[in-house]
Amino acid sequence: VYAYDSKIQERINQLYKPAKYILTISIPVYVFLYYKIDLNASRINIFGFFGILIKGIYECSAIIVLMKIGRHYLNKKSILLSYLNKASFSYYLIHLLPVSILTYYFINTKLNVYIKFLLVVIFSYIFIFTIYEIVIRRLIGGLRKKIYN
Repeated sequence: VYAYDSKIQERINQLYKPAKYILTISIPVYVFLYYKIDLNASRINIFGFFGILIKGIYECSAIIVLMKIGRHYLNKKSILLSYLNKASFSYYLIHLLPVSILTYYFINTKLNVYIKFLLVVIFSYIFIFTIYEIVIRRLIGGLRKKIYN
């Protein structure tokens, strides 16, 4: 939606500079409130409300800043970005099964939690890449070309 709507892109460009300044100010304020005041306290107080408000402000500002930075650095022609653009939705649809299965098998191992995470990510990407290349791109893509040609 963002990539094709010029009105949204123009609005992001307009909001980028103020969002950058708001983000720069709101993150230290939120960190201060987080460590000095219990924001998860069951009772509602003005400081807790202020902390939640600051968190919402910095999150919205961060989204605007990240969208602008991403558009600036990722809006280039490259073979890798072109491939990832075509494959992203398929990767998204396929990823749940291998990630869930691998997590199930790695969860009870005695490895460090960061090693477990890294192994799940690496093996998931290998599995998803293989499924995408063999099944979706070659098998289904080949059948689609035969049917429509």
